[in-house]
Amino acid sequence: MSVRGWFTPVDRRFREAVLAPSFTAGESYLAQVAHEVPGNVVRGSPDPALPLTEGLPAPPPQEYESESQTTMERYRIRTDAVVYFVTYSIVDWLPVFVSEQACKIVTDSFSFCHGQKNLRINAYVIMPTHLHAIVFDKNFDSKSLEKTLFDFRKFTGRQLSDYCMQHAPPCFVTTLKAAASKDRERRFWQSSRHPEAIETEAFWKQKLDYIHENPCRKGLVTRGADWRFSSARYFVSDGRENGDVEISALDWG
Repeated sequence: MSVRGWFTPVDRRFREAVLAPSFTAGESYLAQVAHEVPGNVVRGSPDPALPLTEGLPAPPPQEYESESQTTMERYRIRTDAVVYFVTYSIVDWLPVFVSEQACKIVTDSFSFCHGQKNLRINAYVIMPTHLHAIVFDKNFDSKSLEKTLFDFRKFTGRQLSDYCMQHAPPCFVTTLKAAASKDRERRFWQSSRHPEAIETEAFWKQKLDYIHENPCRKGLVTRGADWRFSSARYFVSDGRENGDVEISALDWG
């Protein structure tokens, strides 16, 4: 394993796992990595937008915020903006989404929210440790969007925690339990969803490109459209291919 942290996107077996058409190699990777996690390595963020500490002694256990504290985060959903770029990251950047089953929990929840809660997904990508999406409410109701995203986070967090309890290595389960606050036994998602309001076409295009190029930046694929759990193929095909999630277009005209 690399000294960059116990998870690294350039680890050869990890690349094989996430590129496997059936994702069946993902569980194999999780089983192998369970025995290789060094105790003295910082679990660093694989996202280039966030700092990565290399090869330093592990810090004291992180004190995670309660759900109520997340309302104090810098970025919030506002009443005067209706389209948002959101990020959901797994605690300690655990690579849970090397599994097709774990990814399907997210995409199925997106589909349910589309049909039952007026959620519209304009773009998304599920990376091994986190996901990004551009979302809005069907009626451009930011209050409704906020509630839907809260429900999405709560439901998927519970389902993905249950998945990890059954399929992930023991060290993953230990991490989820260690991240729990007083109001829960486990925590799957990091506290902030970091919602950024998108109010111009230029900013939307910037975020759209960031989402679709994410797997390419990690060296996982050479074309964004080759990454299954992404909306890139929808845009490349001019809307003819939806994939696992129904994509809703935005008209900036």
